[in-house]
Amino acid sequence: MTKKNILKNKSKDELIDEILELREKLRKQEEENNKLKWQLKIDSKTSSKPSSTNIFEKNTPICNSRIKWENPRWWVKNHKWNNLKREEKVDKIVDLTPCKCQKCGLKFSKNFIKNLEKITRQVIDLNELKKFVTDYQKSEIKCPSCGFLNTVDFPKNIKRPVQFWENIKAFWIYLNNHWMISFDRIQQLFLEVFWLKISQTTLLNFNKIWFKKLEYFEEKITKSLLNQEIIHVDESWIRVKWKLNWVHNVSTKDLTLLKLHEKRWREAIEYNAILPIFNKIIISDNYASYKNKYNFKQWFCNAHHLRELAYVTEFENKKWAEKFKNLLLKSKKLKENNLKKWINFLEKKEIQNIKIEYLKILKNWEKEYEKVFKIAWKRGKTKKLKWHNLLLRLEKTINETLLFIENFNVPFDNNQAERDLRMVKLKNKVSWCFRSFEWWKNFMRIRSYIWTLRKQKKETFSAILSLFWWNILFPEM
Repeated sequence: MTKKNILKNKSKDELIDEILELREKLRKQEEENNKLKWQLKIDSKTSSKPSSTNIFEKNTPICNSRIKWENPRWWVKNHKWNNLKREEKVDKIVDLTPCKCQKCGLKFSKNFIKNLEKITRQVIDLNELKKFVTDYQKSEIKCPSCGFLNTVDFPKNIKRPVQFWENIKAFWIYLNNHWMISFDRIQQLFLEVFWLKISQTTLLNFNKIWFKKLEYFEEKITKSLLNQEIIHVDESWIRVKWKLNWVHNVSTKDLTLLKLHEKRWREAIEYNAILPIFNKIIISDNYASYKNKYNFKQWFCNAHHLRELAYVTEFENKKWAEKFKNLLLKSKKLKENNLKKWINFLEKKEIQNIKIEYLKILKNWEKEYEKVFKIAWKRGKTKKLKWHNLLLRLEKTINETLLFIENFNVPFDNNQAERDLRMVKLKNKVSWCFRSFEWWKNFMRIRSYIWTLRKQKKETFSAILSLFWWNILFPEM
């Protein structure tokens, strides 16, 4: 049978139904193709994907949204060079003064040598790395006159026949929790450098001891975060027992608190017990879970907006996105210029002009909405495109987006929270997956303590050592 005969045998209604079915299939295929194209196009410049996922090809520029600076670092006026300086405290002196004349063989007197000026050169090196073993020997003495048995007790911290001391414990915690070195490599380092064989269980027990001692620190930091005017909030996924879990970060310039939870939104927010009580400004991504139910004022990260706008300009070819991106960068520069002049505000006229231009860009492109037609054979709401959703979101959240020019304490982006989570992601890459929920919890509390100390420019290793004694070094809160 020919194609014409097949069509003749079918009724008009059957043909219409077939056409509609084919149209529906085509529409689904187009949607699927667009999704796949979008996944291939996006990178760290046009989305929140990390730069490690970028596919590098020949003759393609590296994705970077930073503005290039004209002069290199060493061109800065009055730049102080940090050269290697002489040490005042010297452990060993090597005298290179000649005792006799190299030509005639005349011996020089001690008084003659003392008066000479000396040219010095210093060599800085590490002393011999080796283990130091202390043997505590206890003995009992019976008094010959009264018969009383005299003994001296061992120090309180020494409870076993053989055990590791505080320096080894602190050094392990420093390497594992601060520098993110894996268990195997630390074991190898201790064996090759110090000739010490340490099991992984022993290493984990060091972490448990430290975790318990930092309980008071966690209580203290939660209270101080509640008293802050602005806090940064973000979350990121990690794997525990091959299951997806979430690290929740609440931080400021000087404080960091990391916590682990199985869920991402409501349950985790309630568990952390900071955001439900907090009533000031939080800086976060534009997620609905933060908006409802709570009393705080939310501000959105403009770095995310810039990435989304970059995607719309490059791949959707929408001119309004480029204009809007330039407006955000222009307002950021205005703020920075005022701060350089020690002015902590923008004039009301300047803020109004920015807001007027903001709404003008969006309203001029309302005609683009009309291009999104309803499909005749499909009921219900029309599916909006990504650029359409972004446009509507920016129109609704004008105050949250431009809060950084009204309040100069509010930064332009949420990079603070992302920086605090970066090392946790590195730990996840090193370990790939933790064997238990407890280990991750231990790491989160220890990491919060270390990172808070680093922010306040305090010595990390000495602080770790202090935790094994009574005089624990706490950061300022």
